[in-house]
Amino acid sequence: MHSSSQLPDYVTDLFAFYTPPKPEAGGLVTFYEKVEPGEDLEQVALRHYRYFFGGSLEPFWMIHWELAYQRPTENQGDFVNELYTTAANIYDDYYTDVLDIWLFDDPEEREMAQNILAAVYDTPEVIDFRIYACGDGEALQGVLTIGCRANGETTTLAFFID
Repeated sequence: MHSSSQLPDYVTDLFAFYTPPKPEAGGLVTFYEKVEPGEDLEQVALRHYRYFFGGSLEPFWMIHWELAYQRPTENQGDFVNELYTTAANIYDDYYTDVLDIWLFDDPEEREMAQNILAAVYDTPEVIDFRIYACGDGEALQGVLTIGCRANGETTTLAFFID
């Protein structure tokens, strides 16, 4: 889901390294959308979550939806640390092991992946960064990360295991 034919380089790199959005159960999904500055970021996150599940969210997909982390405005971004710390607080070690496989599938590409993620989420241009816990609490567990820049460029990276 992206609303512009001209994607910023950091988004092109993210999509090339991971995957463009594909609504299918399980795995990793990415989104880019340019929204009006000040738009409710949780509603944008829910729109991306809904798209992942084929356009509708049954009540059971919302059982585990909650804001798990919001970066304090005075903090410099550290996406990888923020994600792993938050995921460990929500789920168990198995989930963080799966995150490691999805984020850094090839150990030789780990530095490249970290640089891509830093360009997306750790730049001072990101004025709002959040991590949501999501899923049905039983069969499907996930985290949805979303960052919004001052100009409305919004990037989402979500991970789900079943």
